Amino acid sequence: MTLFEQIKLPDLVADELEGYNLNANELNITANVVICPIDHEQSLNIRQKLGQPLIHLTDAAVFILAQNANFSLPVLTDDLALRRQLEARDTLVIGSIGLLIRAYHQQLIDKTDIKSAIDSLFNESSLHLSQAFRLYVQQLLNELNLNF
Repeated sequence: MTLFEQIKLPDLVADELEGYNLNANELNITANVVICPIDHEQSLNIRQKLGQPLIHLTDAAVFILAQNANFSLPVLTDDLALRRQLEARDTLVIGSIGLLIRAYHQQLIDKTDIKSAIDSLFNESSLHLSQAFRLYVQQLLNELNLNF
């Protein structure tokens, strides 16, 4: 069982991963990773077209992939500006917490793993997650009988 059969990454995102010494094709995931070339000029144009708050160039490339699929495929991102742009177009956006909950529901991780991963997101990751969001996540997990 996998979370997704296929994950499409814009080439800019794959390049960004390589900056962290991660090769998208060598990630330990069961999904088929497809690197999609996105025209740099098109990314710049979309970035300007979307306006404020300004999204990063890599996020503009993600937006283009979503647009190419008529905004019908789920998009994985933790970027708030990109999330707002996509949700305004009725796109399903899944962030780190959503991925963890999905993995739990598909029995890919257990209760201990999801609690540990969520604690790490709030305490150790570079994501800027508010205390209010943490309380919301705790309430959501309590509703799933994953009491924190």
